[in-house]
Amino acid sequence: MVTQIVRTNGLIDIETTASVALMNNYLLHWARNPDPGSWFDWMTFWRHWVSDQTLLHWLFRLRYGCQLLLEDENVVSHIFHQRHGDELHLFSIFTIEPRQNEGIAKRMLREWLVTAWNTPGINKVRISAGNDEAVAHMYESVLSGAYHLPFEVTRGNGPGWVNLIR
Repeated sequence: MVTQIVRTNGLIDIETTASVALMNNYLLHWARNPDPGSWFDWMTFWRHWVSDQTLLHWLFRLRYGCQLLLEDENVVSHIFHQRHGDELHLFSIFTIEPRQNEGIAKRMLREWLVTAWNTPGINKVRISAGNDEAVAHMYESVLSGAYHLPFEVTRGNGPGWVNLIR
């Protein structure tokens, strides 16, 4: 089994590699089919009237991104986020049903946090707005040190916020 994590960086050409094309197609699928009535659904109403290439371009311009866990070119887990200045906002974390309860979401969140910390200009992240019990638990676990991060974090102002200590 070939396992890899792929991420958007906003500069990726849709034709670069098979895994990048898969990631972009996955991102496009979810961008075109968000949770009805969600903030993303409401804020991107225009997505219905543009081509895939234009939608992908605008998602990157609006600083949306994703991290996928692929196993044999199949998506097992995702994280969707958006960058706002020096902040990275996680707004979706998901693992496919047959693979839940294997610690995959924890691994994905840890990788995402390390990547955020290694990204110049990112000083804080928002993991949870408190709307999902499982994600709120993950947030508290990050703060308690259960993720064994190679850097320090502190509780930020408000629910779900984490300060990345450099």
